[in-house]
Amino acid sequence: MLLDTPDAKVIIDLPFSPYLMPEGTIEFWAKLPQPHQQFGSGRGHPWLFNMECPELNYTHHFVFGFNPNDGAGGGGLVGGIHGIGRMATHRWGTAATIAETGLLGDTPDGWHHYAFVWKRDGINFPEAPGRVILLIVDRKVAATSVYSPNTNFVDTRETEGKKIRLVVHDVNSDNTRPVAMSDLKIWDHAKLPQPDF
Repeated sequence: MLLDTPDAKVIIDLPFSPYLMPEGTIEFWAKLPQPHQQFGSGRGHPWLFNMECPELNYTHHFVFGFNPNDGAGGGGLVGGIHGIGRMATHRWGTAATIAETGLLGDTPDGWHHYAFVWKRDGINFPEAPGRVILLIVDRKVAATSVYSPNTNFVDTRETEGKKIRLVVHDVNSDNTRPVAMSDLKIWDHAKLPQPDF
């Protein structure tokens, strides 16, 4: 899918709540054609996806994408699941563009494989022992999170039976930037990097 106008977005209604899954993986290929464009303030960051539960006003509680400041001192490629943990590849303010993160090598505007992997009781992976979330780019672990519950919002168990949707290129992101995405998959297990990943 190619989302190249501010109004273009993808909304996928899910028949389950990823917030309640004990483990899982969301993986896809993506291309960000404007990797040298500076992050803006407010909504100037390109989320790769955002999970929403409109009935509970969840709009940034399960996210994955690029951001100059995630509100907790992180920046670069960031991600998190409310009630489990959050992580970032950089400190806030140290990467002003997608290209500056260095995560996409010499082809920041090319196709890259992304994976968001979680397991509530810990991932058994040598590069990230005891971690509960991994952000993976091109089969390499880019960031990890320990279990860090957040009780400031609605209990994630309340998402059971509610409408959950995965959104790409939404108003919470910088939807003026184009993004292309292919082969989006959601798995019910923590799929770890392997040569055929």
